[in-house]
Amino acid sequence: MSPTVLVAVISIGYSGLWARRDDFRYTFPVGGYLTLGRTFGASAAGWEAMCAVHHHFETDETYSWRTVTLLGGPRFDLRRSGRHTLYAHGLIGLAHISTTYGDPYYPVPTFALGTGVDLTRAPGRVVRLGIDYRRVLLGEVPNEGLSLSLGLASGGR
Repeated sequence: MSPTVLVAVISIGYSGLWARRDDFRYTFPVGGYLTLGRTFGASAAGWEAMCAVHHHFETDETYSWRTVTLLGGPRFDLRRSGRHTLYAHGLIGLAHISTTYGDPYYPVPTFALGTGVDLTRAPGRVVRLGIDYRRVLLGEVPNEGLSLSLGLASGGR
């Protein structure tokens, strides 16, 4: 069975965020995100581009933090087994951050490292499970996040 070339990917999931410095630590334990993406290349190594919107808020919903990222970079298929493909990616790009308690930050550099598995359900239809670590390099107080995702992809051979 030849691998599916993903044309479009949409994912939703849980996203946590924390920011820290020597004397400062801030956590947004509740959040979610939506990702739209595309994978290019039909071999075991290709390229991936995505736009993600992450929205985080405190449990008492006093403050919120929204991050919009545009990322791109290499994607590698680490292992294929029947209908399952284990992948990893390393993405770099820019982020725009807005909060309820200050001026927006834009554009700031960001990167994401992630892995997951694509489960082919039928030709051209894929379910994607993934986990990503991302870091936004925001001056003196960089913020980091962890995202768990469930997505759907469509494509062709």
